[in-house]
Amino acid sequence: MKIVCAVLLACGFMSGIAVANDAPASDASILEFLELTNAHQLVDGVKSQVDSMMDAAKQEALKGRPLTPERQQVLDHMVEKFRAASADMTNWDALLPMYMQMYRDTFTQDELDGAISFWQTCGASSR
Repeated sequence: MKIVCAVLLACGFMSGIAVANDAPASDASILEFLELTNAHQLVDGVKSQVDSMMDAAKQEALKGRPLTPERQQVLDHMVEKFRAASADMTNWDALLPMYMQMYRDTFTQDELDGAISFWQTCGASSR
């Protein structure tokens, strides 16, 4: 009888492991995690860093030398194209579906729930 009870108890523990939620993370939990980690603000920060790097590179390339109006026009056009491409690559509305798919493909619901719990704890302790 003790053996039967031990086997039943072991099966109960095993079934608890099988109940783990290994379903893909839900959209709601992914959005909550992105909000907790300030993902949108991080993308916006990248935009300003790219702009600053572009300005610094332009200044370094010129080294204070004046440009002819034609060369200035070419440079301005190149900078404008680069900024437009950079803005496209750091557009939150375009990036969000990629983030959603990446998190859905990478994390289970349980894993993301754990990450959310961790970030909520971190956020609460830093306030």
